Amino acid sequence: MNGCNPSKTSIQEERMPTYHYRCKNCGYDFTKYQSFSDDPITTCPECHEEQVRKVYSAVPIEFKGSGFYRTDKS
Repeated sequence: MNGCNPSKTSIQEERMPTYHYRCKNCGYDFTKYQSFSDDPITTCPECHEEQVRKVYSAVPIEFKGSGFYRTDKS
C-alpha cells in the first residue's frame, strides 16, 4: 500500500499514556508509551544505571465558552 494506513503499533500507542522519564545519573530524557499496568522504567537505556525517574509536569488546560471569567455576561 501507500503507507496511509497506520500500523497496529501506532494505533495502540495513541491509546496508551505517554510518560516522560529522566536519568538522574546521566541526564538522559526520553518518553515512553506504557499501559497503566506496566511497571515504571528504572534502568536508563543510555548509561544502564538504575537512576531513572518519572518527570511530572503541569497539564495544560483551556477554558472555552462563557462563564469562566468575571467579565463574562450571564
